[in-house]
Amino acid sequence: MNTKGFTLIELAIVLVIIGILAAIAVPRFADMTTEARLAQRQSTLASLRSAYAIYVAKNSGNAPTWTQLQTRLDVPTTQLKLGTGGQVYMDYDNNDAVAATGERVALLYSNEACTTAVANATTVIRCIRNGIN
Repeated sequence: MNTKGFTLIELAIVLVIIGILAAIAVPRFADMTTEARLAQRQSTLASLRSAYAIYVAKNSGNAPTWTQLQTRLDVPTTQLKLGTGGQVYMDYDNNDAVAATGERVALLYSNEACTTAVANATTVIRCIRNGIN
């Protein structure tokens, strides 16, 4: 008898192998997304600090507001936002809210002692701290 094709056992073995590979690959992909977002926030923090230093140097020592500083960043304004309590965050899901973890980039303060948070986009920034969570 000349039969062509695969037996049920052969197909089952292939499905099991594909399932095992998928079980290994999916968690690694999720970790890569988390790591990529962390790297992006770290890079954005460095850009934020550089833009601040350049602004102060070019404006005779005068510190910028959030609105002035944001125009000097290469990050889309739809993604990098100023939240309550001087929190700068990456709005990955575009919901205008800071997630409990994984989105905050920096904390902005209106005094040099870094104790009074920036109230709004027109408050002068005097201190930038790492706010990555």
